[in-house]
Amino acid sequence: MPRRTALAMHSFTSVVAGAAAMPDEPTEKRDDAPGRIGDPSAEAFSATRAAAAGEGHGMFGFQRGAEAGVCLHTVLEHVDLAAVESDATAALVRSTLRRAGLAASTAHPSPIDPVAAVLDMLRALASARVHDDGPTVAAVTSGTRAAEWKFTLPIALADAPALAEQFEQHGCAVARAYAARLRTLPRRTLQGFLTGFADLVAEHDGRYWLFDWKSNHLGNTAEHYGPSALHEAMLANDYVLQYHLYVLALHRQLALRRPDYDYERDVAGVVYPFLRGVLPDRSNGMFFARPPLALVQALDAWARGRG
Repeated sequence: MPRRTALAMHSFTSVVAGAAAMPDEPTEKRDDAPGRIGDPSAEAFSATRAAAAGEGHGMFGFQRGAEAGVCLHTVLEHVDLAAVESDATAALVRSTLRRAGLAASTAHPSPIDPVAAVLDMLRALASARVHDDGPTVAAVTSGTRAAEWKFTLPIALADAPALAEQFEQHGCAVARAYAARLRTLPRRTLQGFLTGFADLVAEHDGRYWLFDWKSNHLGNTAEHYGPSALHEAMLANDYVLQYHLYVLALHRQLALRRPDYDYERDVAGVVYPFLRGVLPDRSNGMFFARPPLALVQALDAWARGRG
């Protein structure tokens, strides 16, 4: 009988596991939410900074850590952002916080009203712009959507550092900056399947958007969630690699499902809302990217063992 190569299940977290911390990066940066594969959304970037930040108002004073991140993700999985003023939204927030043990002011580092803080955040998120001249989050997510979108991709003879040259050659500014990080990731052969969850895939005006909610605490004012701080957080937590893998999964899915699929026409981009820093009718706290087609094609070739 011919020998068969053992296949394994890989995730974003396993791809970057064992990587050295980036310079000045907290060693506790990868605080994965329990029960989720490849989602270091809860406080991964700034555990050290948060401890020194002192008290904050509203969402800046909301509890930090994996359990708080899971709680906020649960709210966003079920909320209708087009109806944030409804009694149903208030009831959802109240019951979710109660189940997580976060409904009382004493459960948080600052003396806040946690239900009011989350409701205010949802109002701001709903009317926030996905990018400077883009639609609101509520508009994008009001149509066909899939929360907790799971994907599984076959992957053959790939390793993350091999992507560095492609990120440098084809990526946007943040992707090019991440190329140096890719070269430091462990060289391990990935063969089998790559699996993970994206928080939300939404269709708006015939185009598809990927969302991944981030509850990281970057500071106690909206100014701490500007473009440079978001870019730093995206690099430090390996979120740049994460969202490229999400886009690859969406690209493969649409190519299978739509005979006339065209990446340039059909994929709008990926949005990482840093929930504590979002503001109404603005793009503050919103990281937006749309990987160039050439990089998506290079990722696809890499996953097929051709890169």
